[in-house]
Amino acid sequence: MATPWDRQRLWNAVEAREKRKDSLVALLWFVALPKELSITDAIALARSFADALINRWGCVIDLTARDASPQNRVGYLLTTTRRFDGACLGEQIDFVANAQTRYNRCIETSQRSDLLAIRALWAEMVNAALAAAGSSARVDHRSLKAQGFDLIPQIHLGSTVARRT
Repeated sequence: MATPWDRQRLWNAVEAREKRKDSLVALLWFVALPKELSITDAIALARSFADALINRWGCVIDLTARDASPQNRVGYLLTTTRRFDGACLGEQIDFVANAQTRYNRCIETSQRSDLLAIRALWAEMVNAALAAAGSSARVDHRSLKAQGFDLIPQIHLGSTVARRT
């Protein structure tokens, strides 16, 4: 009987699968979990998003959520760059494949358009969760410029500065 895949075994296998020492072995996605949702609902939303990416690419996702405060909830999705069939890691997922591989697989979209589609999916899932929770808040995956706002970029001070005030 095969032993179950725990985190240590998974990431050791991911590292061992690559031939080059500078190989891309994982993608890290940060998702802002809405403060309008309970922490349980926010984690369920992050899990649903992870499931959508798994279904899309056939990869493995190691999900962690941090709830430092309701204002600062973050989901971290560490994604393998290779497909996983339950027993071993296979070919690279479409998102990280180079141009020649994308052409050979008849993938007509660019990596940039794939990224925009993933951002749109996240926004759609967040908005559905917010609506189900009875919140009127909504998110938009597009840049402010694409939304028609003409704003000057602001300086992000970060959590360290925010704690001092």
